[in-house]
Amino acid sequence: MVPGMWHCAGGPGASNFDVFTPLTEWVEHGVAPDRIIGTHNANTAGPYPSRGRCAPFPQEPFTDGAGDTTEAASFSC
Repeated sequence: MVPGMWHCAGGPGASNFDVFTPLTEWVEHGVAPDRIIGTHNANTAGPYPSRGRCAPFPQEPFTDGAGDTTEAASFSC
Protein backbone atom coordinates (compact mmCIF):
# COMPACT_ATOMS: atom_id res chain seq x y z
CA MET A 1 0.00 0.00 0.00
CA VAL A 2 1.18 3.48 -0.84
CA PRO A 3 -0.16 6.26 1.43
CA GLY A 4 -2.08 8.85 -0.58
CA MET A 5 -2.09 6.78 -3.79
CA TRP A 6 -5.38 6.04 -5.48
CA HIS A 7 -6.28 2.49 -6.53
CA CYS A 8 -3.73 2.11 -9.36
CA ALA A 9 -2.05 5.51 -9.74
CA GLY A 10 -2.35 9.20 -8.95
CA GLY A 11 -3.71 10.78 -5.81
CA PRO A 12 -2.29 13.31 -3.35
CA GLY A 13 0.59 11.05 -2.25
CA ALA A 14 4.00 10.37 -3.78
CA SER A 15 2.68 7.75 -6.20
CA ASN A 16 5.33 7.80 -8.96
CA PHE A 17 8.05 5.24 -8.29
CA ASP A 18 10.28 2.79 -10.11
CA VAL A 19 10.15 -0.75 -8.72
CA PHE A 20 11.72 -2.36 -11.79
CA THR A 21 15.27 -1.04 -11.23
CA PRO A 22 15.52 -2.10 -7.55
CA LEU A 23 13.98 -5.47 -8.40
CA THR A 24 16.51 -5.99 -11.20
CA GLU A 25 19.40 -5.11 -8.86
CA TRP A 26 18.07 -7.61 -6.31
CA VAL A 27 17.55 -10.47 -8.77
CA GLU A 28 20.64 -9.96 -10.91
CA HIS A 29 23.14 -8.67 -8.33
CA GLY A 30 21.78 -9.83 -4.95
CA VAL A 31 21.33 -6.26 -3.67
CA ALA A 32 17.92 -6.04 -1.99
CA PRO A 33 16.44 -2.55 -1.70
CA ASP A 34 16.08 -1.07 1.77
CA ARG A 35 13.60 1.49 0.47
CA ILE A 36 12.05 2.76 -2.75
CA ILE A 37 11.58 6.50 -3.23
CA GLY A 38 8.34 7.78 -4.70
CA THR A 39 7.72 11.25 -6.05
CA HIS A 40 4.55 13.28 -6.37
CA ASN A 41 2.89 13.85 -9.74
CA ALA A 42 3.04 17.59 -10.35
CA ASN A 43 -0.33 17.41 -12.15
CA THR A 44 -2.24 16.54 -8.99
CA ALA A 45 -2.65 18.51 -5.77
CA GLY A 46 -0.72 17.12 -2.84
CA PRO A 47 1.72 18.15 -0.15
CA TYR A 48 4.39 15.45 -0.56
CA PRO A 49 7.13 15.92 -3.21
CA SER A 50 8.82 12.64 -2.22
CA ARG A 51 8.36 9.71 0.15
CA GLY A 52 10.31 6.56 0.90
CA ARG A 53 8.77 3.12 1.14
CA CYS A 54 10.68 0.80 3.45
CA ALA A 55 11.54 -2.80 2.70
CA PRO A 56 11.12 -5.47 3.82
CA PHE A 57 7.65 -5.44 5.35
CA PRO A 58 6.73 -4.63 8.16
CA GLN A 59 9.21 -1.74 8.34
CA GLU A 60 7.72 1.73 8.08
CA PRO A 61 9.22 5.16 7.46
CA PHE A 62 9.57 7.40 10.51
CA THR A 63 10.97 10.85 11.20
CA ASP A 64 12.48 12.47 14.27
CA GLY A 65 10.80 15.73 13.23
CA ALA A 66 14.01 17.35 11.97
CA GLY A 67 14.12 18.49 8.35
CA ASP A 68 11.38 18.91 5.80
CA THR A 69 8.73 16.27 6.50
CA THR A 70 7.48 16.51 2.92
CA GLU A 71 10.80 15.04 1.64
CA ALA A 72 11.89 11.38 1.71
CA ALA A 73 15.36 12.36 2.96
CA SER A 74 13.83 13.35 6.33
CA PHE A 75 12.68 9.77 7.00
CA SER A 76 14.42 6.56 8.04
CA CYS A 77 13.19 2.99 7.99
